[in-house]
Amino acid sequence: MLLKKGLLFTITLALLAFAGQASAGPNANATVSLDLISDGGAGNQIDNRVTSGTVSGQDTKIAVEVFAKGVTTPLAGVVIIFEFDASVLKLDKVENSAFPFAIPEPTGVNFATTTPVTLPSSGFIGHAEFSTVADITGKEFTLGIKAVTLAQSSASSDVITTTNVISFNEPTSGEFAGMQLHLDTQIETPAAYNNTLTIPEQKAGDTIGRRQTDLWLRNRTRSARQDIFQLHWQHIGQGFYRCSPVSDIGSSYPVSTTALYSYCTRQWLSRSD
Repeated sequence: MLLKKGLLFTITLALLAFAGQASAGPNANATVSLDLISDGGAGNQIDNRVTSGTVSGQDTKIAVEVFAKGVTTPLAGVVIIFEFDASVLKLDKVENSAFPFAIPEPTGVNFATTTPVTLPSSGFIGHAEFSTVADITGKEFTLGIKAVTLAQSSASSDVITTTNVISFNEPTSGEFAGMQLHLDTQIETPAAYNNTLTIPEQKAGDTIGRRQTDLWLRNRTRSARQDIFQLHWQHIGQGFYRCSPVSDIGSSYPVSTTALYSYCTRQWLSRSD
């Protein structure tokens, strides 16, 4: 047992030597993302693309999951380095039971194994828990990833970066003094998850305000609007929103009906000019 632990420690030190050294290995095109666990629990190891939330108080727990998609080889180790304001958050732990050995750091973790690990189809690489170090009620802040090192061996690794962040405590529309925009953005689409809406009125420097949940699907063959499914929409950056059906409000139309399109009713932006 001591020999095995010593070997794991040696592997991890080798991985640390590669952290920050970008290379064009077999996983150079992998992508990394963060997913907020809304209830702060164990999560489901599936990227639900939750990238915003509201938290308050001190010593409040925040839980996220980290994913790497497009990984084509088994991994001997993973190094995850988060990016956050240390006056707001502290990292408590990062876990992945697939890797038997872990060395924690103040801003991340180093995973290692003697038997290469093949990631699940979801790309799950870790569950992380943070806590607030001050009362952050009403304070805007973000949590991101500085880099993820995917190591096939101690001699081969890829360093992946991302601009994906989780935003906390974004102001609601009532806190904006900027202009109010009424949007009537429509896209024809099957009623499926991960549809994207673009806000054409958005300009550089605009701030996204409140994201209304009154998105609907309707049958395009009807002359009058037919409310069928309520949708939840979530800002995923640069004026794009991801839509997901969350409830059936009594219509007989199935979610899979392809004659439906999403209908966005209201959205607010704050504009300095």
